[in-house]
Amino acid sequence: MKRVKTHSLKHEHILTGILKRPGCGANMYGNVNRKRHPKGGTYRDYFYYACKHPTGTTGHKCDYHKQWGQDIVNDAVAELIKKMVTSPDFEKGIREKIAARVDTSELEQELDGLKKKMRQLEVSKDKIAIQMDNLDVTDSMYEKKYDDLQKRFYDKYDEMALTENHMDEIQSRLAHIRRKQLSGDRIYNFLIAFDKLYDKLSDAEKKEFMGTFVESIELYPERLENGKFLKHIHFRFPVYYNGTVIDDISWENGSTVETVCLLSKLHEAKHHVSVTLDMDEMDLTAAESKATYEEIKKYVAEHYEGMKVSNLYIAQVKAKYGIIERENYNLPKSGDAKQPQCPKDKEKAIEDALRYFQMK
Repeated sequence: MKRVKTHSLKHEHILTGILKRPGCGANMYGNVNRKRHPKGGTYRDYFYYACKHPTGTTGHKCDYHKQWGQDIVNDAVAELIKKMVTSPDFEKGIREKIAARVDTSELEQELDGLKKKMRQLEVSKDKIAIQMDNLDVTDSMYEKKYDDLQKRFYDKYDEMALTENHMDEIQSRLAHIRRKQLSGDRIYNFLIAFDKLYDKLSDAEKKEFMGTFVESIELYPERLENGKFLKHIHFRFPVYYNGTVIDDISWENGSTVETVCLLSKLHEAKHHVSVTLDMDEMDLTAAESKATYEEIKKYVAEHYEGMKVSNLYIAQVKAKYGIIERENYNLPKSGDAKQPQCPKDKEKAIEDALRYFQMK
């Protein structure tokens, strides 16, 4: 039975699952401390982030019990992004980034070649079928000729199925590139006006934005003497800052951009701009935003002795667990195409990757 939320209905744990536990890197999740008042009712809810895993993957107990107030961490991350986007060269660099396009010409050329090959195979298959129909049944070699043509006929079908699967894989790669480019463009356009828009978003919209833009955030175990507590932020999309394209910011060993690391003294910035932002336009499902096909392939190869899995196999396993994409590019183009099914060992490896990326 699904638990119904009855308190703090508008509150969302904005950075839940994005924050990483100091040390082992396990996910930290949002929680609430709700105490009853002696005279009835409850005190004001206190929302915090903490590690919810009493044991790690190795079986040892988690010894990190610090609770981080959500307002403090949420505001620090938002303030960091505001400092980035208000730097002088940021908008110019981001607009240049939006204008850039990934070159897909080689993939498109390869796809055109495969389509041409498929048409040729169709013609060859039909010619063989005609030859089979025109065989003389009174010919003493009829059975042998028929068996030979039938074998060639099925060989053509097998070759068509392989070609079709290859086409599906390329189409899936092209679709992923275009979705990522489209999502990146929308993220970048939003970042240009981030300092004016962010405070106007609901908690749910802020959570969706952070989950789409930020890959992970690592905290120091405790606040440093200078008040800092953010250790490392890794973005899902590269951003332009101080003349450089970056995909992460690190405060380790004092290596960072000084103008964005001073987060111990946050100031309130109120903006009064009436804007409607449709976060559904991000064009990524929650599952898709967590790991790309290439990231899943890389994980499988690293953890299963170089095992290679195709986009088709990944799509089949994702579909098995109800991870539905915006459009399925892996369906066979004809009803009689022989689509290979993911072997059990590869299915297990892909399932492991989906668990690692918290997609199942």
